[in-house]
Amino acid sequence: REGKGFVSIERYTDMAGLILPRRGSALLECMCNLTANEMFEPTGAGDRAEEAILRGIDSLIDQTDSLIVITNDVGSAGLHGYGEGTLRYMRTLGRLNRLLARRADAVAELAAGIPIWLKGGPEA
Repeated sequence: REGKGFVSIERYTDMAGLILPRRGSALLECMCNLTANEMFEPTGAGDRAEEAILRGIDSLIDQTDSLIVITNDVGSAGLHGYGEGTLRYMRTLGRLNRLLARRADAVAELAAGIPIWLKGGPEA
């Protein structure tokens, strides 16, 4: 993104406390890291991670014209053989992904860089 007119901001927890420098489009990369950070980092929200993340998403939506959220599907391989902390993380991320997809104008899955539109489309 260097030299492309992007402003990069690194923030590991508490997205609701982030004030963007200007209105426009924002890319949140990625829900997987944010969820893990909020759940497991000492500065994270712990058991209230899901609520904290949703508050942060709402704050970003209020500050942008367009918010793009990157995430991964960590549960598609099944939930067997993982420890309780990992299962809790996978379930939390899965719930967040479903909630965000429900609210989104467009949702795409990328396979080898090719978008498969699950909701809306490139015009949304």
